[in-house]
Amino acid sequence: MTVTVFLKDEVIAAGPAGQVAARLRDLPPPKRSSDLLVAKSKLVRQEFRDKEQHTALVQEITKRKEAAGPVLEQVAAANKIIRQHPLMAFCGLDFILAQARTRVRDQQQAEEKFENDLDNRRFGYGL
Repeated sequence: MTVTVFLKDEVIAAGPAGQVAARLRDLPPPKRSSDLLVAKSKLVRQEFRDKEQHTALVQEITKRKEAAGPVLEQVAAANKIIRQHPLMAFCGLDFILAQARTRVRDQQQAEEKFENDLDNRRFGYGL
């Protein structure tokens, strides 16, 4: 039976099984990387995988937060209303959410007006 032996994509011995076995016994053992280098490379690969997973998780959280932004603002405003006026909790969810939407809208308009005022003052149009 003819046998061919490869090492790192190179033929190192070929021929009948008995002759190949004798040639392999005469060859020096292949160079091995140290166990420390092997462990280090495994740790580096694992750390890289962990960082990729962490990056994907952060991106997913960011996307979800951006998508839920307006709703979170309304919930925060509703929570603030109930904390400031606890008896309003008995007025119903629709009423509190309507009040929260109004507060959020008013806050956005105030921020836009403030930005506009700053822009006007910067260009000398301050009134």
